[in-house]
Amino acid sequence: MYSQNNHIKFCCAFVLFAYTLFGQTASQDVVHITSINQNLKAPTRIAIDKSDNIYVVDSFFNTINKYNPSGSLIKTYSFENHLPVSIAIDSKNQVYFGSKNNGNIYRLFENGETSLIYSGLVAPVDMIFSPDDHLFISDGNLKIVVKIDKTGVLKQTITNGALLSPSSLIYDTQNNRLLVAEAGIVGGGSFGATPCTVHIFNLDGSYIGNFGSGQRASFFGNGTGTIGDGKFNRIQGISIGKCNNIYVSDPFQGSISVFNENLTFITRFGVYGTAPGQLNVPLDIEFDSQERIIISSMNNGSIEIFSIADVIPSSFINASNQTLCSGTSTLNIPIHFTGTAPWNFTYSLNGVLQTPIITRENPYLLEVSKDGVYEITALSDLNTIGTCFTGSATISKQLEPVTSLIQNSDAVLCEGGSTAIEVRFTGSGPWTFIYTVDGLYPQEITTSENPFIIQASQSGLYEISYIESNGCIGTSFGSANIQVNVKPTVQ
Repeated sequence: MYSQNNHIKFCCAFVLFAYTLFGQTASQDVVHITSINQNLKAPTRIAIDKSDNIYVVDSFFNTINKYNPSGSLIKTYSFENHLPVSIAIDSKNQVYFGSKNNGNIYRLFENGETSLIYSGLVAPVDMIFSPDDHLFISDGNLKIVVKIDKTGVLKQTITNGALLSPSSLIYDTQNNRLLVAEAGIVGGGSFGATPCTVHIFNLDGSYIGNFGSGQRASFFGNGTGTIGDGKFNRIQGISIGKCNNIYVSDPFQGSISVFNENLTFITRFGVYGTAPGQLNVPLDIEFDSQERIIISSMNNGSIEIFSIADVIPSSFINASNQTLCSGTSTLNIPIHFTGTAPWNFTYSLNGVLQTPIITRENPYLLEVSKDGVYEITALSDLNTIGTCFTGSATISKQLEPVTSLIQNSDAVLCEGGSTAIEVRFTGSGPWTFIYTVDGLYPQEITTSENPFIIQASQSGLYEISYIESNGCIGTSFGSANIQVNVKPTVQ
């Protein structure tokens, strides 16, 4: 990964050359919308929250910037003891980042405070959340991918003899697989001729294969520009976008390669340069809910945003995982369309086709009451038939109400002592709750432990002010009154 110490202004004298947009499929084209450069010097990793706010790691300033969807700076997070290198956002808009100075994973709170989640890594260069909110992290030094839950419990370690320096990864929801990009850098930064490819793993960690290739991954390249369709000099970013196509960024070629979900090369786009819309060491690539392409152009100090214009209609479900809470009979799945109204579409529930729907609404809110996997299987608009269906929604039911209960834990303590306050939950974990003391000092905790023990050492009334699990907000009961007595003294 690139850092402040090795941040170099790559110039056109070596491997980055101007590329014109070429080879797009007949149904789409990539159009530049806008650039973001406020408070940026060397943008690297990107993450998008559910409101399409854009979080950007800057490796020069060692900051995380938050921008609204229009590109206006909302907030800058600066750190005294952490050097952020990777970032991911869960389904509840909670932000997590990896630190390159100690390899730890932290949660970032809105007020800028951090909380240690996981330690034991060396170079957490990229990370991504799965639909069930497990965090996958690639370590370019240890040559592994780990899977942890949000409480920091290690669930899985994925490794393979082919992994030399895993740089980036993406969770392929549509095909239930993990794609891990091989940077082509051995030992965390040497510039030898090493393979550049994308490895494919099943979710149980078994190796499936790889796609894309590139052996000529030297620092200077060969001075001839592109090395061929579907081949790479470096890989630093990977994402899944419209029509379930796979987008791979190559900073040394200054371009983005596009593969379909069957791993066949489709096209490449990108123009090297320093003007808005041009790419100078593109490191990361993400998609927002409107399927805009968001790319970090490190040496330009900018974020470049593009749109994909379609001729044929397409559909996009931006709700990968939702829960029908106990006491709730229905919820809505938003379906976005491109093309010309009206749209006629068919969806499936767990592979079973449902009754076709005709609508002019965009997005259309599909009201559902059953658990399972919802996918679009057919679509047409006013003019033609569509073949591009992106995304799916997995709906689960919370059968038991979510509650928290503080057992009768009133206690009198001597100064310097502590007592255990037991909190019991109903519903399925993990649970996120906030407790206060006399209505003050809110402490947020996420846990899979049931019961959970709060170690209390100060006087006051301990209460749960908020409890939720899997997106379902619950009800809290009980409290504990703790009295701490000052130790007697003799004069």
